[in-house]
Amino acid sequence: MFHDTRWASSTLSQVPTAVPTAAATATPVGQTQGAVSSSGGTVSNVISGVTLTFPPGAVSDGSIATISPLTVGETPTIGAGFSLVDTVVEIIVRDAGGNVLSDFSANPVRICFAYTAGQLLAAGGDPTNLEIVRNPGLTDEGAITSNRAVDNTAQQICVDVTRFSTWTVAARVPTALPVTGT
Repeated sequence: MFHDTRWASSTLSQVPTAVPTAAATATPVGQTQGAVSSSGGTVSNVISGVTLTFPPGAVSDGSIATISPLTVGETPTIGAGFSLVDTVVEIIVRDAGGNVLSDFSANPVRICFAYTAGQLLAAGGDPTNLEIVRNPGLTDEGAITSNRAVDNTAQQICVDVTRFSTWTVAARVPTALPVTGT
């Protein structure tokens, strides 16, 4: 006679016991995770237009970079002097043990944001008015200019960063209107 170990054998009721199943994990909509090794690597998020390029030595083997676009309600405001023109993303990098990596000062990581014609228009049509801003809406908010480059053909703005948090592309708001007429 066949004996199924899932059935209780000590009673006549034969109540089945639960069979273990793997817990399902949900990935937030739009989130991208990518593996990065000690030899470097690239992780891109198509929805937000963000690309991270890790140089050799920036992380250890088995590291994971996560780019998460924030949704409405999670998106912070932006401080004076800027106008929010893009999705705010949160970037977290973890080593193979799951520890958050926070210091890339020895090997800065390249972060690039693709920009659209509409975002360029919001910046007055001038890509030099677009800024990559770290921690929008927080007290340590600031535009990052380290090794800044704008590629008008690829419609992309890039900077080198030494730590991750929340990021966005913003347009500089003029402090004064131009003088017109005589």
